[in-house]
Amino acid sequence: MFGEHDKIVLLVSCEARWTVKLKRDLSEYAPYPADARPPRAIFVTNRSTKQSTQKDYKKWSRDELSIELEVVDLNELALELESDALYRVAEFDLGVRPRAPRVLQPVAVFRERQESLLPGAAAPLVGRDREIRALRDALARAHGSGSARVAVVEGPAGVGKTRLAIDSAHATATTLVAAPGTAVRADSLADVPLDAPSIMVVDDAHRSPDLSGLAALLADPRFDGVTIVLTVAAGSTATVLARWGLDRARIETVTLAGLDRGGSTRSSPGTDSPGRHSGPMWRALPRAARGWPTRRA
Repeated sequence: MFGEHDKIVLLVSCEARWTVKLKRDLSEYAPYPADARPPRAIFVTNRSTKQSTQKDYKKWSRDELSIELEVVDLNELALELESDALYRVAEFDLGVRPRAPRVLQPVAVFRERQESLLPGAAAPLVGRDREIRALRDALARAHGSGSARVAVVEGPAGVGKTRLAIDSAHATATTLVAAPGTAVRADSLADVPLDAPSIMVVDDAHRSPDLSGLAALLADPRFDGVTIVLTVAAGSTATVLARWGLDRARIETVTLAGLDRGGSTRSSPGTDSPGRHSGPMWRALPRAARGWPTRRA
């Protein structure tokens, strides 16, 4: 959102109630004329933040102070500073030895990759309000006494499990994502924050060759603030949990049923118009599905 030559105010908070610090600091600009206020500000907090709360304060800053605000929690900032883009500069321009592939990705990196494979994947998720509420409620309860720290989103392929899990998690706390087919071992947990609540989403967990790191995470008190969300194929929850030693954990399950063909066509992102098998998403489906039974009517 910021250009190369923009003037930006940087605000930092280590307070438990970061919203109080943000409002207090920005309100200091209220007495100034609008043209004397900074046009943009970045607020960095070492607390986990909700996307909905960020949105509310961005709107307040814009409406009340005419300041475009960006809120970044410290864990997300640290991950972005280790992003693929910066590593590419080090590897190709500076000749630094290439690093190992990242197992846990920030949501922005995962979404960018998904969008490149399946145009329209970032369009709004529709028809899943009940399931979204159920998962968000489960995640909100995750750190209460006796609450489940593992949530499972189960359903057939193509019904929106990944999008539901990531959108709900990202709106609740700092989120990291393990892509389908990725092995999540104990040595993969170095990027998981220890000082703030966070969520780790393992997409298509039934396809992973190794999820042994998850049981290790649940057994380590340093990671008590971390909640695990698994997306799995229909009917595979019990097998996945038992195979990787998670069957004794407290589990909350959200089940997604398939949509009828007409409903899924009307709600699919990337279509040119409702009810038509066209648009960038439909053209990309055969390539992305890699053999799934997707075909034109």
